[in-house]
This record gives sequence, C-alpha cells and structure tokens, in this order.
Amino acid sequence: MSDVSENAARTLAAGLLACLDDEAPDRALLNAYGGWTDAFTKLADGHDRESYKKPPAIVGVVALCILQALRRAGRHADMAPFLLDLGDLFRVVHRYEKRDAPMTNLLHHFNFLRIPFILDWLEREQQAETRGWILKFKPGSRRDWRDSSLDDAFVSEVLSHPAINAYGPFVYDPAWVLEQQEKTLLLGSMDDRLESVRKFESLILMNALNAKRPERALALFDEKLADYLESPIRDNQHFIFNAICVLAGVGDNDRALRTAKALVRIGYNLTFRFFIDPQKDDVWNIETRQHEWLADLAKMPEYQKFLNDIKGEIVTYTEPDQTTFAFLQDGIYKGKARKKCNLTKTLIEPGAKVVRIRGLCGKSVEQEIRLAAATAFDDGRWAARRCEFEENRVPLHLVFSRNYYGHWDSPHIAAFAYDVRDAGTVDIKGAVQLVADHQPPPIWREWYTERYQRLQDGFPIFESADGYGDAVNLIWRLVKAGYGEPFMQAASDLPIEKADKVFAMLGTFAFPLFRAGAQNHFGIRDLPDIMDIVFKGRLTVEEHLRVADFGHEHRRYRAALLSAMHAYGLHLYSNHGPTVDWFLQGLDHFSLAKGCHLLFFFIHHIDEDEILQKMMETGWLPSSNGGSSSSDIYDNSSHFHMRTVLFHLALNAPERVRPWIDRPLIQAHCDMSVDRETFRLVDKLLKSKSAAGGKTRS
Repeated sequence: MSDVSENAARTLAAGLLACLDDEAPDRALLNAYGGWTDAFTKLADGHDRESYKKPPAIVGVVALCILQALRRAGRHADMAPFLLDLGDLFRVVHRYEKRDAPMTNLLHHFNFLRIPFILDWLEREQQAETRGWILKFKPGSRRDWRDSSLDDAFVSEVLSHPAINAYGPFVYDPAWVLEQQEKTLLLGSMDDRLESVRKFESLILMNALNAKRPERALALFDEKLADYLESPIRDNQHFIFNAICVLAGVGDNDRALRTAKALVRIGYNLTFRFFIDPQKDDVWNIETRQHEWLADLAKMPEYQKFLNDIKGEIVTYTEPDQTTFAFLQDGIYKGKARKKCNLTKTLIEPGAKVVRIRGLCGKSVEQEIRLAAATAFDDGRWAARRCEFEENRVPLHLVFSRNYYGHWDSPHIAAFAYDVRDAGTVDIKGAVQLVADHQPPPIWREWYTERYQRLQDGFPIFESADGYGDAVNLIWRLVKAGYGEPFMQAASDLPIEKADKVFAMLGTFAFPLFRAGAQNHFGIRDLPDIMDIVFKGRLTVEEHLRVADFGHEHRRYRAALLSAMHAYGLHLYSNHGPTVDWFLQGLDHFSLAKGCHLLFFFIHHIDEDEILQKMMETGWLPSSNGGSSSSDIYDNSSHFHMRTVLFHLALNAPERVRPWIDRPLIQAHCDMSVDRETFRLVDKLLKSKSAAGGKTRS
C-alpha cells in the first residue's frame, strides 16, 4: 500500500472510531460519511484497477457501518445507491459489465455487506427478498466464514471498539443467520417447489448443526420431512441428509436410521456420506461436521447392517454376472492394427467379425462403445446374456441393479427401481401409473432479446427441474425384462388423456411393438412411417412439410404428443444430461438432437406451444444457460425451435422471413451448421412457393 493509500485508510479508520465514540454513533456516521469521499477515492486510485483484487479491508468495514446507519434511519432507498457508487470507485471496466456489477463485486469481496440488506428486507416483511439475500450470504465453503483481510492493523483497532458490535457481525455466524431465518419463516408459508425455498430450508438445518443447536431445527424438520420423503421432486439441497444429522444430534437414532433407509430408497446419490471416517476431512464433513453428529448413530448394530446393505460393489462391465447390455450391434473390424477384445482380452484381427457393445448396470450406461470379438458370444455366459438382451428376458436384478454410478432423478421412479429388484416381480399397473403421472417441474429459461442480451421474464427456478427422461428410460428397462406387452396393455386402461400421452411417447421408441401399439391406439395407419421420417438425420423440405401436415391432420395425436413432450422432454437435448437416454438401443435415434425434430409436427400450429408462440410474437430465442439451474437444453434445442418458426413464416408470411433472419440477434447466435441448413431449407421452400404462385395452407 502506498503512503497516500495508507494515509487514506488511516483517515477512514480514525473517522469511524470518532463516530463510534459518539453518544449517537449512527447519527455521527450519517453526518460524517459524505466527507470521506476523498479518502475512498485515494484508496481506489491506489488500487489495482486491472484485476478483481480485493479493496482494502477498511473499505468494507466502513461501508457496513454506513449501511447499518442508513437502514436504522429508515433510509432504505439510499442503501443500494451508496454501495453502487462506492463500488464504482473500485470497478474494473468490462465491455459487457452491467451497471450493478460494481455493487455485486463489492458484495463478493466483503460478504458481510449483505447483512444490512437482510435486516432491511426482513424489517419490511418481504420474505422472498430476505430469503434471497440470506442465500447469497452463505459462503461457498466454511473457510470463507471469516474474512482474513480483517486482520489488517487499521481494521483490528476498529473491531476492538465496544460500539462496533451493533454493526456486525463481520463474519458468517450460523447462529445469527439461523435467527434471521427463523424470523423469515414467521412471515408466511413458502412455495416448496422453488429451488430457493429448498435451499433455504436445508440451510436452516445446516446452520442449526453448525451453531451446535440441532434442537432448533426440529420444528421445521417435523413439519417438512414427510413431504420431502414423499415428494416427486428430488432433494438436491440435502435437506433429508441434514435432517438425519439433526435427529442423530438430538439422540433420536432410531428415527435417524429409518430416515436414512428411506433416503437411499428414493435415490440419494451421495451414499458415501453415511460412512463415517473421522480421519477423512472431506468437504462434506468440513461444512457440516457430519461425522460428529452421526458418531453415536454409527455405534448401532442396525446402522452397520444398513451400511453393509448400501455399500455394494463397484460393478464392472466385463463380468457377465454383474451386467447386461445397453447396446449391441454386429459389424466388421475395419482397423488396420489388431485390437484387444474387451470381453475375452484376445486380439481381434483386421477384417474379423465383431460386436459393438455398451454395458448396462442399473441406471448407469456406458457412454463409450466397446469392441468385442464375435466369437465371445459363441457360447458361455456372454452368449446367454446376448440371448436375454435380444429376446427381452433380462433378469430384473440386472436391469435394476444398484450401483455407484448413475442415479434416477425422479424419487418415485428411484423407489420403484429399488423395490423391484428385491421383489423379483413387477407391479405393472404401478409402473404405468408412475409413467402417466410423471411431470417434472418446468425447466428454467430466459430469452435472448438482442445480440448478447438476455431477459429473465420472471420464470421461477424450480427445484430439480430434471429427470424428464426417467419415465422413458424406466420403460426401456421394463421392455428388456419382458414387460413391454403387459405395460402397453395396462396403459390402454388409463383415462383417455393420460393414455394418449403415454402412447404418443411409446410411439417414439424404435420398438416395432410400441410403434404398432401407438398406431392402433390412435387409429393412424402411417404413424410408424412418419416416425421413421421425423427421426432421420437430415430431413428434406418435403419431409418437413409431410411431418407438419401429419400433425395438422391428426389433432388428437398432436395434442397427445405435445403433452408427452412436456412430460418426458422428448424434444429437448442436452450434451451432458440426456433426457431420453440415447445410449440405450431402441432410443439411440434420439442422439444428436433428433428428438428436437418432433417440433416439426407443430409447424402449422405454432400457437399451441408456449415457447414457439413467444418466439413468433417477439423474435426472441430461448436460452437456459444461466442462473443456478443452468443447462444447455434450450440453447441446443433453440436451433430447432427457430426452424419450426421459420417454416411457419415461410408458409404463412414469407415477407417476414428475411427480416427475421437478418437481425443481429440471429446472426450472432445462429451460426452453427444446423442453422445454415435451416436457412438453406427455408430458402428452398420460399423458391418453391414462389414458383407455385405463393399458395399456402388455408
């Protein structure tokens, strides 16, 4: 720190101490802080403006005291502008930086600056805002609870002043935060579907544990635990696990063990947390001290039996007794060098017959295709596994095995898969009802409105807005276990709207049984043929129009397909977490975003889909690549949403096509090969319409 900066820091510290000495510190602060601008400016001038380096700690301490004084004086409207102006002094100019970014950066550097805003919103009884600020106050890790920069000499003198306690805390204090959370709960009920509410409730339990007051979480625990265990929404915020620690912390070990078993049954994907190793100071133990809370529970013989039950083995895909197939295809090895067979470990000669395989182990599917010599399937256990797979008679314990890798996102489907393995038989009506009722929360989205500009349209972030493909992937396993026909028969007995939704989904499988079943259910003879077309890698203009006309001509099917798309994510594509699992044979045609082609059924009926209609009205592009529920789903799928809209425009308002495409928004965000193909197809359609005299669908 330069002499100028050091003098400025000394000026701020001395000024703050003088205010704290006053009989009315808040009044003194409000009268004095306007005269500290020069000291703030000198500190900023000596600050590294080319990086996001933290400003001197005295800046944060003084700012907190001023914010608290403003709050207590009722000057709510002055709090954010003060912090924004102060942040501007230390801002790092960035090309796309928003006006509020300097304030955000200052809050990032001094997390305790959120405290006045928490108290301000709480005093104004604004529950959602209070909840949001509390969640932002929670540091990413325990080591950030206390700001090490507060050890600065100027700051240490200020923090030792007896009057400073009225302005803190200057650390993340779980007991203090818990108190504010308890007050927030008193403001009214909250929507448990929201991700922020789930985080908030889980944080209450964690703060009670870290404050060593687990009993203070019992009221919320008693009110909410049953709902969490029975919810169709996955507990991604670890409320239930934290609740187990709370129960153990208050000595209710029997209930803690029952809850642990129930949590594993509904698909908890961090079962290793139940294994206590005091020597292993992993991130979970650091954050929650869970080993301390579970220590007495771990002494119970029943708990040790529970651990043995969930420990399992790391299943290998090269043991026929442990796995079956997800994909199996005959071929010829076209490599030039010999290659080792993944099953027998013998060498495969160039030109030899091979089988390309993926292994299946419960929910886990190999992503890479492995190579096996065809002779590996001549006889023995692998030959038996192949026959079972191809003839749809795979043992239930193989299609629903429990393993470390891959977990169901739907708790109800996870529980079904957990139970069926031990039952040895399938409640097919229960399975059909699960699939028919499957409806994960809507996926969060925002909109690109201009080049590189996003708009959040108030769409909430729902907890666990994933697992769309779980129902489809469950059916695939039932088929492989020999329950395809019984499933279809039971689905026929559903109420008509649910039956239509399920059969529209079944018709997208590449299984002749299901294609024929959907054909008969809807009474549409050419339904299997249109499915072959829609899942092609590249469709011609004529094929796009054939799919669009099919959707127009079959209103009932179109409504059923839309319902199925929204329930099972058939038309959405993610590179990282597939909805429909295209690694499964019979669903592999969903790869490379071909499921998005289902949107083409709505070319003549844009108004029936919310996203297509909004694109049509505004010209915006959907996105989901931001926020805490970020994914690539809408960014990937938007290319096909755009094609659907452009085909609709080309058919109904051709004069709007070129202005729509030529906008900077489209030029900036739609530059992939699939977009260039869209533009080429639309140009061809426009030319054919022009040659035909501009006739369109009436």
